[in-house]
Amino acid sequence: MCYSSPTVRSAQATFTTHDSRLTPHDSRHTHNSQLTHSQFTTHISHTHNSQLTTHNSQLTMIHLAIISSSVRTGRNSHRVALYFQNYLTENKLATVEIIDLHQYQFPLFDERLRLQPNPSPELLDYAARVTKADGIIIVTPEYNGGYPASLKNAVDVLYKEWYRKPIAISTVSDGIFGGTQVITGLQWSLWKIRAWTVPAMFPVPKVQEAFDANGVPADKAAVDKRAAAFVSELLWCVEAVKRMA
Repeated sequence: MCYSSPTVRSAQATFTTHDSRLTPHDSRHTHNSQLTHSQFTTHISHTHNSQLTTHNSQLTMIHLAIISSSVRTGRNSHRVALYFQNYLTENKLATVEIIDLHQYQFPLFDERLRLQPNPSPELLDYAARVTKADGIIIVTPEYNGGYPASLKNAVDVLYKEWYRKPIAISTVSDGIFGGTQVITGLQWSLWKIRAWTVPAMFPVPKVQEAFDANGVPADKAAVDKRAAAFVSELLWCVEAVKRMA
């Protein structure tokens, strides 16, 4: 069976409809009948390539934000945030920025942003960066079986900014379990505010051995392979949201 693409079928239908409106004595009929197969193919190729160019330019516009959750002195989870920034940039998968909660040093919020009469410039900047991002990677350590208060504070101060936002979660620990006890509680909080948590995990056990201070993995090939699957799920969800918008 010979398959013709939607672009070809559409163009063929356009030419056929146009010709069917012409009478045998219409001078335009002669012109259209002289349209060669080569000219037709060139037209289709140009149209198809234009669509591909537009599609690819949309893909390159994907912007991801990485939330580095820990505000502790001597934190190790930030190494994983640096890794993802490097991985996404080196592979040209998206533009990327790190939203570092340690740099913000937020106070404990007593109300959500939308109800604050005079929100700080730092809080407004944080909200704008979350809103701008097409998707988010949250890198969080596990502290005593839970995620840090700094992350809970930063999640709960926003609401509409999280709506249908694709979010992938990477959990980190200095032990052997890779922070996996964090995932359920954090996912539940994100579900309640109607974020879209990606069905992929990236646990990092013994982070102090797995990455150096600059985010360079000890076993780059193995880590990159895991990251490819993890990031692919996030990008798929981002693309799905864009198509449904």
